[in-house]
Amino acid sequence: MSNKEKEVQDDLICCAHTGDYHPEDEMIEVDGCYYHDDIIDEICCIPYGWNDWVVNDECVYSEGWDSMLHQDDVSYSYHDDVLYSDEASDNDYCWIERGIASDHYLHHDYTIYCEDIEEDVHQDDAHYCEDNDCYYYDEDNCRSEIENEYEICQYHNSPEPDDISKNSQFKIGFEIEKTSFDGLDSAGEEVGYYDIFKGYELDSSCGVEAITHILPLSGVRSKRRADLFKMMDQAKWIVNSEYNGDCGGHITISWKGHTYESLLDKVNYNLCILYALYRKRLKNSFCQNNKNLKDKTTERYSVVKYNDRRYNQSLEIRLPNAVKNVKQLKLRYDLMFQILNHSINSNDSYDKLWKKVEPIILKMYSADVEKVKYIKRLSKMFRQYLITGMIDPEINEFINNTNN
Repeated sequence: MSNKEKEVQDDLICCAHTGDYHPEDEMIEVDGCYYHDDIIDEICCIPYGWNDWVVNDECVYSEGWDSMLHQDDVSYSYHDDVLYSDEASDNDYCWIERGIASDHYLHHDYTIYCEDIEEDVHQDDAHYCEDNDCYYYDEDNCRSEIENEYEICQYHNSPEPDDISKNSQFKIGFEIEKTSFDGLDSAGEEVGYYDIFKGYELDSSCGVEAITHILPLSGVRSKRRADLFKMMDQAKWIVNSEYNGDCGGHITISWKGHTYESLLDKVNYNLCILYALYRKRLKNSFCQNNKNLKDKTTERYSVVKYNDRRYNQSLEIRLPNAVKNVKQLKLRYDLMFQILNHSINSNDSYDKLWKKVEPIILKMYSADVEKVKYIKRLSKMFRQYLITGMIDPEINEFINNTNN
C-alpha cells in the first residue's frame, strides 16, 4: 500500500504510520497521508508561522525560537544556529557582508561595529585602536586616521575640539603656543595623540600651537580636575616645549547655559587679576583693542573677544603669555576656576576673591611675597580702570601705549 493512498476498510481509515484502522473523524491528513490524532505529534508538527501539519522530516528545531521551523523558512547562522528567515535580523542576529562570517547571520555576542566600514563584522575581523577607543575592519585605516588627525595642520585647519566637559558649570580651553614641539614645526609633521589635545597647527606669530578640547573647569577637590591634571602630565613634552616672547597662551572660557555677554558682565572687573599678571601683553599688538572691555566685540586683537569658532558662546582671553610648563598650566587652570566661581557663585568682595587666588599667585612667583603684593596693588588699579575708566599713572604705560 502506498502512503499516498487512502486505505479504507469497513469505513475505517488506515494510519500510514502504525497500519491500524480508525474512524475517519480521528484521522488527520498530512500531505495526502492519514495519521491517527494520538500519534500525530510523534511524526508531524505545525511549524512556526504555519497553520498546517507537515511531517517532521521537513522541519528543524530552533532553540532560539523554541519551536519547529519548516525547512523552507530556515536560515543558518555562522555558528549553525537555526534561525527563522523572515525575522532572523530581529532576533539578536545581524547579516554579515564581509570577513570570515560573510553571507551569514551572526549573533550580536560575536559581532563588533567597525568605524571605517560602518558595519558589524565577526569579532575576529575587528581591530581595536587604543588611540581613539574604537574598532576598524582594516587596521591600516585606524593608523592613517590617527596620523592625519594628529599632525601639524595649516593655521585654523586643525580638527574642531570635542566637548569633554562632562556637563560642567564652567568650561575652559587652552591654546598653547610654542616655537616648535621639540623640533616639530612644519605642516604634516606628526605630533601624536594626547587625550587633552584635539589638534595642532601652524601659527605665524610664533611657530606652532596645540589646541585643547573643551575641558571641565572644576575646583580643587573635583575628580574632573584630577583626571584633567593627569592628561596635562601625559602631554608634558608638548606643554614644556620651547617658547619665546612672541608666544601667547590664550584661554577660552564659557558658562553653561549662558551667553558670552552674560559671562563677560559677571567676570569683567575681576579680570583685573589677569591684567596685573600679564600687563606687558597689553603692549602687544595682538592684545591692543578694547582694553576697557566696554565693547562687546569679536574683533580679532581684542584683550577679550567673543568666540564662536571653536567654543560656542565663549570668551577668548588673549592676555596670558606663553605657557612655560605643565606646572604653570595647572596654576592657570586653578586661577581661572577661582575667578569664575567667585564672579558667578558669590556675592563676596574683591578682597575675598584675592584671598582665594593669592596662594595660587604665590606659587606662580615661587613664594616671592613682595612680587605678589605688587601684583595685588596693580590688580586694584586695573580694577578701578575697568569699573570707572580712571587710569592710575602706574598703569598708564600699559593702557595708553596703543589705541584702546
